[in-house]
Amino acid sequence: MSKKTRPRIYDKAGKLVKVEDKSWYALQASGEANQRTIEVFVYGEIGGWGITANQFSQDLRAMDDGVSPVIAAFNSVGGDLFDGLAMHNALARLGERCTGRIDALAASAASVAVCGAHRVVIAANAMMMIHNPWTHVAGDAEDFRKVADVLDQTTEAIIASYKSKAPNIDEEELRRLVSAETWLTANEAVALGLADEVGDGIKVKACLGQGAVLQRYQHAPAELLAQLEAPEETDPEDEPED
Repeated sequence: MSKKTRPRIYDKAGKLVKVEDKSWYALQASGEANQRTIEVFVYGEIGGWGITANQFSQDLRAMDDGVSPVIAAFNSVGGDLFDGLAMHNALARLGERCTGRIDALAASAASVAVCGAHRVVIAANAMMMIHNPWTHVAGDAEDFRKVADVLDQTTEAIIASYKSKAPNIDEEELRRLVSAETWLTANEAVALGLADEVGDGIKVKACLGQGAVLQRYQHAPAELLAQLEAPEETDPEDEPED
């Protein structure tokens, strides 16, 4: 690693898995000009290989009129932490008119990003995952020492992001959960204060999309992986006729 290069801070993982799935990202506005709602769909990885904070912020700024409610819907395995932090701050600047919605999964950097919203609604069958940051590095001993310091600093940024959403959360318990790579159900996320409300559930399998990325994590729930590995159901209407 070049001494002048900022290390990329990623999801904590046992191994890297190349992902072939395409990210899906869209903004739309519905309703009349004076009563519209802006929706941002972050469905995919966060960072240079998916949805960058730069793209997210510029697109949101171009559509935002400064008064309309904004809904940021997440279904993301995470990605680059710094992009997640930038998204978090972009949502936080919208204030009370911003709602974060977890449609299926907000993991790692995505959990940081969604916590920037004033109010977070998580689907009844959705999950949030919080954990420590990690990165790749090559170099001499001094390089490794510097990167270790960066990881410590980014851990503090993660803790601060969660505490901005849940100021009354027990910090010692929060650090334990982050260190352990914790997968939270909707009710658990609400109990911790990282979400405000449990919403209607949706079909998780159809929504997750990038299931291969879950192999990066050390403690992905078996029931979640099982849903992704099950054969897809065929819609009778789509079956060819003889």
